[in-house]
Amino acid sequence: MRQSPYLIQIQIVWTAVTFGVQLTDYSVGRVGERWALTVPTPCSENRLATLVGQTNLVINEWLANAPLGSAGWIELYNKDPSFPVALQGIWIAVNDAMCRYQALSFIPPKGFIRLFADELPGAEHLGLKLPAEGGVIVLYDASANEVDRVVYGPQVEDVSEGRLPDGTTNVVKFIQSSSPEQSNYLGQWNGPVLNEVLARNSRAVLAPWSAYADFIELYNPTSTNFSLSGMALGRGQSAADKWFFPSGASIGPGGYLVIWCDGSRPASTTASAALNTGFKLLGEGGAVYLFDSVGNVVDSIAYGLQVEDMPIGRVNDQWQLLAKPTPGYSNAIPAPLGAATSLCINEWMAAPLTGEDWFEIYNRSELPVDVSGFYLTDDPSVAGIVKSPIPPLSFIGARKWVLFIADGNPSAGANHVNFKLDAKGETVRIYTPQTNLIDAVDFGLQTPGVSQGRLPDGADRIVDFVRTPTPGTANYLLLEKVIINEVLTHTDPPLEDAIELYNPSSEVVEIGGWYISDSLSDPKRFRIPMGTVIPPGGYVVFYQYQFGSTNGEDDEPPLFALNSAHGDSVYLFETDSTGNLTGRRVGVSFGPAPNGVSFGRFLTSVGEEFVLMSRRTFGVDNPRTPDEFRRGSGMPNAYPLVGPIVINEIMYAPPNFGTNNPDIEEFIELFNISDVAVPLYDPAYPTNTWRIDNAVKFSFAPGTVIPPRGILLVVPFDPLNNPAATAAFRVRYNTDAPLVGPYMGRLDNAGETIELLRPDTPQLPPHPDAGYVPYILVERISYLPISPWPTEAAGQGASLQRIVSENFGNDPMNWRAGLPTAGRINIKPPMGSVEMIGQDTIKLKFIVEPGLTYQLEYKDDLLDSVWIPVNPSVMVDSSEYIVEMSATNTPRRFYRLVLRP
Repeated sequence: MRQSPYLIQIQIVWTAVTFGVQLTDYSVGRVGERWALTVPTPCSENRLATLVGQTNLVINEWLANAPLGSAGWIELYNKDPSFPVALQGIWIAVNDAMCRYQALSFIPPKGFIRLFADELPGAEHLGLKLPAEGGVIVLYDASANEVDRVVYGPQVEDVSEGRLPDGTTNVVKFIQSSSPEQSNYLGQWNGPVLNEVLARNSRAVLAPWSAYADFIELYNPTSTNFSLSGMALGRGQSAADKWFFPSGASIGPGGYLVIWCDGSRPASTTASAALNTGFKLLGEGGAVYLFDSVGNVVDSIAYGLQVEDMPIGRVNDQWQLLAKPTPGYSNAIPAPLGAATSLCINEWMAAPLTGEDWFEIYNRSELPVDVSGFYLTDDPSVAGIVKSPIPPLSFIGARKWVLFIADGNPSAGANHVNFKLDAKGETVRIYTPQTNLIDAVDFGLQTPGVSQGRLPDGADRIVDFVRTPTPGTANYLLLEKVIINEVLTHTDPPLEDAIELYNPSSEVVEIGGWYISDSLSDPKRFRIPMGTVIPPGGYVVFYQYQFGSTNGEDDEPPLFALNSAHGDSVYLFETDSTGNLTGRRVGVSFGPAPNGVSFGRFLTSVGEEFVLMSRRTFGVDNPRTPDEFRRGSGMPNAYPLVGPIVINEIMYAPPNFGTNNPDIEEFIELFNISDVAVPLYDPAYPTNTWRIDNAVKFSFAPGTVIPPRGILLVVPFDPLNNPAATAAFRVRYNTDAPLVGPYMGRLDNAGETIELLRPDTPQLPPHPDAGYVPYILVERISYLPISPWPTEAAGQGASLQRIVSENFGNDPMNWRAGLPTAGRINIKPPMGSVEMIGQDTIKLKFIVEPGLTYQLEYKDDLLDSVWIPVNPSVMVDSSEYIVEMSATNTPRRFYRLVLRP
């Protein structure tokens, strides 16, 4: 029988004892100079009771997210079947907090005690609390030897976790079956359970709509059909993070049901074969909840860092990393795992110019490593080692990197740690769950904006990365002697994939023995033949027959294939004279490509872009055979591919004045710069439509067409079903242009990237990606409210307006701010006239827009391919631009005035 603590004063000997939780049929008595558990011996000499050691204690159950007004708690269990355990003197630590339990309390054989983690005094209380976002609980005996520890992740309110059966290593959630001071058991939920979760689907499994979406799989262990109507799935417990199963949704007996998690598509509202939650799962750590029809959590799984394309799932009722995803079928076997010794602290930034401190862990193994329960810390003391535990179900992929944010805020996610880095110098360490040291780095005073780390990755050499911090990816120093200039990825004979390198320097560069690869994790793919050189200002081209497989599709290490459907990367790695990587590299990344169109380097007013080109420039670009094409040795790049549809005007920050509604006054204007109608869908596959992505999301309806030189406005409301908003918008901008919407999200006043994409031909059988629809980037505009972007568009009533629609878009020099011209041409074309003002002089007069830059050009024959500048470009400060020219010996000449950005 449990008794509350109380005080007894024995008057005969004038002494006192305070005791805690006591055991039935046992007494406490003085034996020598101490009080202890004794066998009752009234009126006789005290006799000690037999106890077992504190090593028999187990942390058996815990509640870290208690309901409002209640406290969290920890339950200890005595595994010994015959004798009690004394608790006096034990230590309990939670993360970096620690307290000692001093009460004269005991646990009976196979018995329990609950201790409230509420920082209150008393024998049933602990001087610490349990964080709901996750942590580590460690139990030490009276001599400070570790007895037991548990690591837990984010907790569901009023749901405890613990061991099942009592005292074993198997940890489960007790949903509606918390049992403090009683034997653990599972509640009676006779329905579907969570079975498999893929939170980082990059290239693993296609959703029915041909996109790589995350997914959640349910399994019905019962022998009857189970209705899911009214139930919900969530990535959190708030209403915003829940999706409710539509009426009629069900799962068959012994069956599996896959629910996709695609944040770019609307949530499913009717029962169908393909269900979508409308939200994306969190790959850096999160949770999935299954709610019954009255809102109770009936199953959940909290997870940490996830590996790209590898799911977690139940195997013998334990959640593990699986070898491969199997949506709709029984789970795959657990994935083989690498050794913890493969991990190293690879890079760190303790003095960032902006943002939080960070550091990076690298896995040198060819297998993923389970880092659940590992500790990250900047404090090597006994108590400090466990400062920041990594949540359960956390993994680092093979030859991959994981970024940890050192902001002292572990509740922000699994990749946030409970400490900050000291720019004056300190240590960063990683320990196993048994507190064995895996790796440590000690650094001194840090330079602002400069990271430090290993070069190459995982090596002993530590360098400063002045220009190339790379949080979460491979370390490198910039290779400046050679540039990746042009890449061709989507080809049919007589073309083949090609990679062009360019030497911008004034010296010959020897690149023999260097490597070209499409993978940072596997740099040593194609080794450039020894003796290969690039002359000053020269080029060299490598073709598919040299670096790729014979079919151009498969990776056959060390050969590799460039992926035209998903996009890819190309990296050039420098080596030393012995063939070892120096850590210097240069690389480019790119998206899907149309057939026969290359990507190339293009310099803008603010930097460098790697974009689709208007034509190929490898040297022999209209060959009759592959051999002819391979004769090309490189040449300067053409101009980027622009259009036929461009983003022509952006209203991202409507001013707030009077009775207007800024929420409906944003818009994105599309303009067809061509002389033919452009369908915003694939005519061969009409359901595959163009879309706007990134900053906001919108998919155009099948059948949408922009006429020649036509305009279409994309708005944040539904023009058809919200006539009031439509009318207000048209009045506000005095426009009758066609409107489509609503797009999802809002344009960020602090700057954002708007992308316009078009569908390419779907991948066809027997390709492994059969059904996948590549989306090609037509336009990308990354605007900012600060210079060199026009600042007047940042809430002052102006919109961003493209100056020359036919010129490259993602360059602030090609944009101006002006009064909105929604649905109308941004800039009126110049109107010109010519007048003879003397026998040998003509006057050219143009009506122009002040503040813009123009250039006068001429040719003597319209069949000539080149227009010749008459004079340098001029910024005009009035509405007229007048040029007088001699007409001597010029019987016929054609002039044009060109607008320049």
